[in-house]
Amino acid sequence: MSSRHVVTWFLSSLLGAAAAQDLPAGFNLPDGMTPDQAKSIAQQAGARPSPNGSSSGSNGSDNVLDHKGAVSPHEGDVGSDTLDTLDSSDSLARRDRRYRRRQLSRDSAEQASRLERYGRSVFRNADPSMFSSHVGAVGADYQLGAGDELVLTLWGQKEARYQLELDRDGQTSIEGIGVVSLNGQTVASATTLLRQRLQRIYSGMGSGRVSMDLTLGKLKQIRVFVVGDVDRQGGYLLSGNTSVFAALYQARGPSPLGSEREVEIVRGKKRLRVDLYDYFFRGEEPTGDILQDGDVVRVPPHGPLVAIKGDVGRPDIYELKGAEGAKDLLDYAGGLLPTAASTAMTALRVFQDGRIDAVTLPTPQEILAGAPAPLHDGDTLFVAHGRDPSAATVTVGGQVRFPGIFPISMGKNAADFLQVAGGPSRDAYTGRVLLSRRLGDGNREQLRFSLETANSLEVAAEDSLWVYDITQIANKDSIRISGAVHKPGLYRREEGMTVKDLILKAGGFRWGADWAHIRLETPVPGESESRVDVLALDSSLSVASADRPIPSRSHVAVPFDPKTDTLQMVEVGGWVGRPGRYALLHSGERLSSLWTRLGGLQPDAYLAGARLIRGDTLTGRIQIDFSKALQESGGYDDLPLRSGDSIYVPMRPATVAVRGRVNSPSNILWREGKKWRWYVEQAGGFSDSADEDKVYVRYADGSVQTRSIGISDRPNPGSEVIVPFKVPPDPTTAKDVINGLNLLLTTAIAGVTVYVLLRR
Repeated sequence: MSSRHVVTWFLSSLLGAAAAQDLPAGFNLPDGMTPDQAKSIAQQAGARPSPNGSSSGSNGSDNVLDHKGAVSPHEGDVGSDTLDTLDSSDSLARRDRRYRRRQLSRDSAEQASRLERYGRSVFRNADPSMFSSHVGAVGADYQLGAGDELVLTLWGQKEARYQLELDRDGQTSIEGIGVVSLNGQTVASATTLLRQRLQRIYSGMGSGRVSMDLTLGKLKQIRVFVVGDVDRQGGYLLSGNTSVFAALYQARGPSPLGSEREVEIVRGKKRLRVDLYDYFFRGEEPTGDILQDGDVVRVPPHGPLVAIKGDVGRPDIYELKGAEGAKDLLDYAGGLLPTAASTAMTALRVFQDGRIDAVTLPTPQEILAGAPAPLHDGDTLFVAHGRDPSAATVTVGGQVRFPGIFPISMGKNAADFLQVAGGPSRDAYTGRVLLSRRLGDGNREQLRFSLETANSLEVAAEDSLWVYDITQIANKDSIRISGAVHKPGLYRREEGMTVKDLILKAGGFRWGADWAHIRLETPVPGESESRVDVLALDSSLSVASADRPIPSRSHVAVPFDPKTDTLQMVEVGGWVGRPGRYALLHSGERLSSLWTRLGGLQPDAYLAGARLIRGDTLTGRIQIDFSKALQESGGYDDLPLRSGDSIYVPMRPATVAVRGRVNSPSNILWREGKKWRWYVEQAGGFSDSADEDKVYVRYADGSVQTRSIGISDRPNPGSEVIVPFKVPPDPTTAKDVINGLNLLLTTAIAGVTVYVLLRR
């Protein structure tokens, strides 16, 4: 591990300790800084858990590893149209703080994810296929070489078109001219060379009677090697106009240890340097960045890394070079946000022996204006956020036309500020406006007034006025509708609402509604009883009774018509010939009748394990013998079916399950004729806590036999042998022993007495 990595690890560990506890020993404070201020800075820079649960950090190559700054949520008011009133815990002071945060403390982009090297995000999701094409425009300095294809066009007195491919020596052959070497020529210089050669055989070239054009067709392919600190080292076959940036894109960019500022192109004995920040921040292509065949792109270890956090456009980690300082860092980070504070910046700096100190720099505004502020490798800069709201403002919120924050003026009262805010809205509750006032000790005082007395109350700085919504605090009346409507439930009662209005709000009638027997149930005022009126409506709600007004707290019940023509459906699944949904031929159709339409059983069906589930929650599985039901039509087991029943025939199982207090609960392969005890023995026998007298067998059809009534049948495939837990007897106490002895003695005395009497 290099010394750079040791410093990085020590920095993150030390800052994490400082954030979690007190400032560590040796944390020297600069002049003018209190311990609380330094502790706050250390807490901001401390390592926090990453979203996946691990500590922030990477593979040890970055000098500064941290999460981005804290999130300042943008809260918003949520309108409500329910029957609930305002939450009493939502105090005016709390709502005032939310409002001030929304208006005055608009944080920039969310900074919850961990800081990383800026260039890493460019290459993270690189798609090398976008640079795989060997066609496209080339620059004026593109050098021709083996494999390039040229298109030479002549027109005028001479009409001709030649496709010229340069051989391995960079030469091509042209009719009438012969072999021409274009290796190392640019397109412009090759055009001049060919024009001179063509003028020797076409006299019209000089007078304009013959014109020519030379363009590039297919580009050559070059072999380039990308080595050093990149994610994917290796050789690449690229097109002839590939830049360094495109080659690194193929290699997924520099690794966390690699430099983004000092990328080298090794071309024979020449070494060219390329700064990727020219691409990232300036949109420029460095001179000589087009690669040639045999070039080696080498990415050395990175130079000084500096992190910046807080109110800047792109909080991240950047690599500096040369004399670059804080001004360059602010430019790379996207400049300052409007909320950046005009206060001195703080930098955490690693000194000799790993000592960490907080260093004060000029304000970011002074640095951008030219104030010198050199930086060191491993520095972390903090641009403070201006969070202190103005002390000369008044907040007006709630049900006013233009809620907001307004400057305070001498002599203005509460009525003046309500007027500046546009006055109360139409839903404003005018009976009381609450005013929250900040006191000198930091607490707040609650004042109140009505709109009629608002001009008598003077307003102070940092006051907050809140006008409430009358629709939220008013006593809301409700009515309920249930039954055969699309949206049954509780609805707000409005003055003059009728039965027809409520049915329309509930989405209208459902299929099968009995609209001729609608019940309007209304509580009798002052009595503990209700009145029920039966209304005869029609499907179109056109009769007069549909406009019957609904009293307060009423209930409208729309029943279903039991005579509605609907199919009674049952579900059949499993290993039958034709599983699916079936309609009963008539109410109470029996199981044997339905079975004739199922297409019989599949070869592996297990009728002994078939089950019938009745849809209502009170019944559930019904225990019947399917074999008897099919053999004895109309018998006890041939059950009449109901709508909603489901029948399932499983595949034949091969085991008997042994559960409960046995030494090895398991599924035992079924053996014909074997009794339940044999299966218990195969499962390791009874455990010490087994209650052998209460063993029971649950057969595949759901029937149960217990030892108390006798387990006469042998388990069939799919059965369960269940051995319950034996409840230990209560321990015998001394009192129990004495009571037993007393009973024994009393019995003995009684026996002796009887014997003596009989002898007489």
